[in-house]
Amino acid sequence: MEYIKKLCDEHDVKLSFFYVNKIGNPVKHPKYVDRIKAIAPIWHAPDSLFHTVEYYVDPAHFNRKGTEAMTPYLLRHLEQYDY
Repeated sequence: MEYIKKLCDEHDVKLSFFYVNKIGNPVKHPKYVDRIKAIAPIWHAPDSLFHTVEYYVDPAHFNRKGTEAMTPYLLRHLEQYDY
C-alpha cells in the first residue's frame, strides 16, 4: 500500500480505499485500519449491503445485483473529486 501511495503522489493521483466486507461479516473495519488510514482515507458502504445474500456470487465477491446496489454509494464518494 505504501508503494501504491508513493506512485499516486508522484503522479498527482488521489488515493482512497473502499472497504468491501465479506457476506455477513460483523467486522466494520479492515484489519490494520489505523495503518491504512495513515496512508489514505477508507470509504465504507452501508453495512446492510453486506448482509444481503442475493448480492453475492460467493462469500467475498458481489454479483451484478450487489454491484448495482453498491454503485450509487461509490459514486457519491467519487463525485467529491475533480478529474
